[in-house]
Amino acid sequence: MAGRPCDQTERRAESLLRAVADGRDDAPALAAELARRVLTRKDVRIAIEVLQLVEVGSPHAVRRAVELAELVGEHGRQRAARRGA
Repeated sequence: MAGRPCDQTERRAESLLRAVADGRDDAPALAAELARRVLTRKDVRIAIEVLQLVEVGSPHAVRRAVELAELVGEHGRQRAARRGA
């Protein structure tokens, strides 16, 4: 697969939106594919873990949340750099 993972996810999202707008029968399959793709992202996996740790009252929740915040900040800086901001 060529291209950055984010680009591939964006293309899948666009395909899903076109399928929904066109009333195509493959929209549910495209929705599942997009959801699976998003769930493999590191930030999403950590976010799910943070929620689970908070639910059980784990002291590790804050540590993982800090990792998540740093990762989100890094992604934001990378996007800004790509856009020339």
